[in-house]
Amino acid sequence: MKIFSCNGQPLPSGVPFELDGQAYPWNWFDLASVEDLAERGITVQEVPDVLPVPASISDRQFFQQLAINGTISQDDALAAVKVGTIPAPLQAIVNAIQDAEQRFAANMLLSGATVFERAHPLTAAIGAAQGMTSDQVDAFFRAAAQV
Repeated sequence: MKIFSCNGQPLPSGVPFELDGQAYPWNWFDLASVEDLAERGITVQEVPDVLPVPASISDRQFFQQLAINGTISQDDALAAVKVGTIPAPLQAIVNAIQDAEQRFAANMLLSGATVFERAHPLTAAIGAAQGMTSDQVDAFFRAAAQV
């Protein structure tokens, strides 16, 4: 795991953040070059992962973390948890599933699950559709488990 810091202060990873009045997206550290980091005075420390990847997270944690990451709005997260409304970005992923039975199963899961499993194939599909690596999906689950 990498810990990023600036002027001795840790910077959040896997969530949008602001530094010196500049807004950065949740995945900026994954996209930044060594030069980008040095330009901003950001240092990187490699440390072993201390938190295991949770096998599952609650629906509240899943949708809240999506909102924290900026993938969906806070209103979308609330609607998903309150009444099972699938947020548009996730519905677009489901709609792209060719097999009607798999698409129905994905709709049922996203609208009715109270627990999201890390090992479920839909988890990997949603991550891939968002351009996330397996490590980034793990980080998402770790972060979600903390909210």
